Amino acid sequence: MGYMGLANCKECGKLFMQNPAGLCPDCYRIEEENEEIVAKYLRNNRRASITEVHEATGVPEKVILEMIKKG
Repeated sequence: MGYMGLANCKECGKLFMQNPAGLCPDCYRIEEENEEIVAKYLRNNRRASITEVHEATGVPEKVILEMIKKG
């Protein structure tokens, strides 16, 4: 039985103190940066497809899809 406050990051697998995001601090920071990049791009390109957003921003398509699911 493991310590209840520790978990493995669902993105990179590192051990970290549990949080609602399920991400270590490094991956959480990257996720926030990606969200900001995509949001900034979409302000000027509202009708862009996921592929277009990926190509323009470099943010992986799976990350963009997760953003859409989260709203």
